[in-house]
Amino acid sequence: MSKQTVLFGLMAGLLMFGNAEAAYRCEGINAQGQREVVFSDLAIPDYECTSLQDTPPPAEDPEAAMQQLRDQVEALDGDQDTDTVASNQQDERDQAFAENCQIARDNLAVLESTQDVVSTDASGNKVLLDDNQRQQQLQQARKDMEYYCNP
Repeated sequence: MSKQTVLFGLMAGLLMFGNAEAAYRCEGINAQGQREVVFSDLAIPDYECTSLQDTPPPAEDPEAAMQQLRDQVEALDGDQDTDTVASNQQDERDQAFAENCQIARDNLAVLESTQDVVSTDASGNKVLLDDNQRQQQLQQARKDMEYYCNP
């Protein structure tokens, strides 16, 4: 620990508890020709000194500032939760698209085959598709495959 750190700590302690009548931060060149910063209760001749008593207090209550930081951290945590939910929703969407892609491929394979295709009408009756209906279903199956297999 450097001498400057110790002096600063002592001076800060004195300022916090109000025991110092005057405090200065002085910068200058010492006898060895090195630049130094000294905290003192007296201004040092030939050094540039600033009074620490003139230092304004913090702009806001330290506890209020800490609470504001805690709130910001909680908000960031909330954003991470939102990101996780969005990621899960994307995973579910991808899975649904993969399943629908497979169904569209299967439908296309059946409709392109030469076997008869049976569908269920609005009443729940099974009906054999004619060529026109088959072509409509084939076009729809191609659109479905394009949509679900190439998101």
